[in-house]
Amino acid sequence: MPCPSPVARHIKTYEEAARRGRNALENYIRFAREDGKPLPTPRTFAHATN
Repeated sequence: MPCPSPVARHIKTYEEAARRGRNALENYIRFAREDGKPLPTPRTFAHATN
């Protein structure tokens, strides 16, 4: 299966992917606060069971 994103091809480990994801969320929160925009309401999702 081809890689879905050119960026994903450069991520070698789960830890790197998690670090990049956390960084993206931190930046999103910071910029939203700087711009005076509200953050989305947190949501939770139930796990599907068989």
